[in-house]
Amino acid sequence: MPVPPPSGKKRILALHGGGGSARGFSQQLGVKDLQEELSDFDLVFASSPEAGGVWIRSPPGGKSVPTSDPHWADTTIKFLDKFVDDHGPFDSILGYSQGGAMIPIYLANTKHTFNRVMMYCSYLESVHHGLMAEVDAAAPIATPSMVFSGEKDTAFGPLAPFLAAKFKDPVAIHSPDAGHALPLKDDPTFASIAAFIRGGAAPAPVAGPASPTGRRLRADFSGAGTKVINGKDPEWVIVDEVIAPRRPGKYVLQWRWDNEQTPQVWTTCADVEVLPAQAGAEKSKDSGAAALGRALAAAAAFLVAAVVA
Repeated sequence: MPVPPPSGKKRILALHGGGGSARGFSQQLGVKDLQEELSDFDLVFASSPEAGGVWIRSPPGGKSVPTSDPHWADTTIKFLDKFVDDHGPFDSILGYSQGGAMIPIYLANTKHTFNRVMMYCSYLESVHHGLMAEVDAAAPIATPSMVFSGEKDTAFGPLAPFLAAKFKDPVAIHSPDAGHALPLKDDPTFASIAAFIRGGAAPAPVAGPASPTGRRLRADFSGAGTKVINGKDPEWVIVDEVIAPRRPGKYVLQWRWDNEQTPQVWTTCADVEVLPAQAGAEKSKDSGAAALGRALAAAAAFLVAAVVA
C-alpha cells in the first residue's frame, strides 16, 4: 500500500493485526470511522516485513513452546525504525491485535519516541520470554497510552489489563458493544478515544455493569485488580452468577478460576443448604439464593485477598 506524502497534518503510524496487511486494516469499518473523525491527522499504514503478515513469528517449536531469544523481533524492529525514518515524524502509533502487542516491544527497543500510543484488542507476547524481558526492563513505559478492549472480544478482551500494566498511568477503555475490532463511530467509547488521540484530557472510563450490591463497577482496568479504594473495595471484581437448586437439601458449591497469563489456579468451595419455604411466611433467610450469595461473596473475597496479597 503506497505511503501518502506529507500533508502538513500530524501522522499516526498504524500497525495491522497478525496475518493482516496495511490495505486490509485500512478497510476495517472502525478504522474508516476513525479516519473520518480525525480529519486533522493522517493515518499511515505499514505492512509487516515478516512472511504471513505477522509482526512477530511464532517460536520455533510452535506457539506453546516459549522462546528466550531477545532478538526474535529484530526484523520488525529494524523495519519500523526505517519506516519511521523514511515517512515520519509520527505523532503517535496505533496497533490492532498483534500490531498492538508489538508496540511495547518496539518502544523498549527503539530510539524513536511518540507523543502517545493506542493499542486495540491487544495482548502481551508472553510466549516470547526474551522479548518480554526487554519490555519488563523498560516498564513502566512512560509514553501516554490507551488500551482498548471490547466486551464481545471474549478471546482477547480479558488480556487487556496485563498489557496496560506495562505502561505508566494507562488509559484503559472498555466498550460494552465492541468485539475484536476497532469501535464504530456509534460506540459509546468513540468520542473519548478521539479526544485521547488528539491529546485532550484523559477520558473518563466507561461504566461497567452494576455489582450485586448496587455499586457501579469500573471498566477501567488500571491496577489490574491489585489496587484498593476506600480501604477495602477492589478497583474491579469478577462476578459469576449461578442458579440455586429448587429442591431443599445440602449442596457443595465449588468455584475455580484458571489464569491464562500465569500458571495459577484459584479455587475454593462452600457448603450451601437450601431450606423449604414455609407456608404463609417469607422464605427463611437461609434460603438457597441467600446462602448461595454468601458462598459466592466468600469466593470473591478469597480471590481479592489472594490477588492483593
